[in-house]
Order: sequence, then C-alpha cells, then structure tokens
Amino acid sequence: MVWEKLGCIVTERDDHIEITGKGFRGGEIVFPISTVGGTENALLCASIAEGTTEVLNAYITPEIEDLIKLLRKMGAQIEVYGTSRIVIEGRRVLTVANHTVMADRIEALTWIVYAALSGGTLTIEDVPFGSMEVPLLHLEKAGIDLFRNSNSVHVSPACLTAGAVQPFELACGTHPGVISDMQAFYVLLGVVGAGTSRVFDYRYPERIGFVAELQKLVDRPCLEAKHGAITIRGPAGFSPGEAISTDLRGSMAIVIAALCADGRSVIKNVEMALRGYNDLQTKLRKLGIGFNTFEPATVGS
Repeated sequence: MVWEKLGCIVTERDDHIEITGKGFRGGEIVFPISTVGGTENALLCASIAEGTTEVLNAYITPEIEDLIKLLRKMGAQIEVYGTSRIVIEGRRVLTVANHTVMADRIEALTWIVYAALSGGTLTIEDVPFGSMEVPLLHLEKAGIDLFRNSNSVHVSPACLTAGAVQPFELACGTHPGVISDMQAFYVLLGVVGAGTSRVFDYRYPERIGFVAELQKLVDRPCLEAKHGAITIRGPAGFSPGEAISTDLRGSMAIVIAALCADGRSVIKNVEMALRGYNDLQTKLRKLGIGFNTFEPATVGS
C-alpha cells in the first residue's frame, strides 16, 4: 500500500513481491487500521520521496517516535499532529547520524514475567518505564510488586505480595495500554494465578493460535480460547512436552513455559522467538539455562 501511494507499481508473486518505480513521489497514505510496520515503512519511504507525504491513521508508538528522532537527525522534515497524523517533507538524500535505539518494552515485560514465574531472582536493566506504565500497572493489580529504580527492575519471590499471582482481567488495545504483542505473557501469568483470569483482544481477535500449543506444556487443562477472548482457570503448573510455535510472541511464551517446566521440552519452529529477541540464546545461557537449537531432522535423535 505505501509503495503504491508513493508512485510505485507493486506486483505480488508466489514467493516474493516486486516493486517497480523511478523513485518515490509524495502522496497521501490512509491506513484502514493503524499499523506499526506500515507507519515505519511510510516514514522511511516518504523521508526520501520527492514532495510532501501525509500519513493518516498512523500508529504513533514509542518505537515510531524513536524512529522519527533518528530520521530528523538524518535531515528528514517530519511533523506530528495529534495522535495519528504525520506530515513528511521528502529530502531525497539523508545524512549520517548517531542514535541509540530505545529499549524494547516487550522484551522488558517478557523477562519480568519469566522472573515472576520461575521463582528465581532476576534484575532487568534498561527498562523503558515511560512507555509501559499501563502494562506495569496490570502487573501490580495481579499482585506483583516490583522493586525498581529509575531504569531497572529487580524481581524475586518477595514481589508476590499475596504469595501467588492474583487473578485478573484485561483488554489488549493500542499504546499506551497493553498491546496485543504482550497478550501471551499475561496469559502465562494467568496459568499460575490463584483463580480465573481473562484476557481480551478485540483488535486482533484471531491471535489465539498459541493457546492450544501452550496448553501442551501445562499440567492440566486450564486454557480456553475463542474469538477475541482467552480464559485461564488457574492455578496450574508447567510440565515438559512438545509444542509448535505459531507466532513471534506466542512462541516466546511457549519457550518460557518450557523453561518453567521440570524436564526436557521440544519447541518446533522456535526461530520465531529467536528473531524477536536480540541474542536470546546468549541471555538464556547467562541465566544458566540449557537451550539448544536443531534442524528439524535431528530433533528426537
């Protein structure tokens, strides 16, 4: 959509997409649903387009704001109006710039949840508190009282104020709320919760495929998923088994379940988790976790 609106011809082939054009020309881009990837693509292409581009229904998340900071350093002229409108004056050529990418709020939440589930002690550094206030509030409401300073979190069993995760209900949505990419980690918390928890996602209601695979690593039936809603009847525990990754965040939730289970588990298509977390295997090994990847033909040998 972005490439077409900026003057290119897009052809979808069986195994790839072809884009033909002689440079981008400014235009109007109206997203039917707000999208991070689409907004990123629009910013990158419009910054080197000839003329002015207006992006409507843009999804302006902390990561988008960080990208805009970088592009401005490189000479792009970008103005943001309200919460969903961006105007870019193309520059054709951008300059070199130095920029420190913001910390990953989804990865920060991932490690916080893993620490709470594992019963161990873990310090997570470079936590972007300013971009995850609502997700952290939901952790607090679930009985997880985090020890924190200005940029780090320390998680230990003492953080569970009632001795266990408390049942909760939450609805996924857009930033600054709990975004859909965080859904799977709250489902994990619900598994060990002291009662029935519910997680709703009406923005991406079909993102429930991981639930059936996660159930394979839970010691009793406790998960129920239907269009836009997941019910978790805790408390339950994690048990070793074999599961298949279905999506990036769901894959990581399944990996965490396997880490919390006592025994050997096999996760197929785990590359989905590996591509979403920088140097994941090294981080796991630093925690003393045995984690090996294999080609499918060698798994079971």
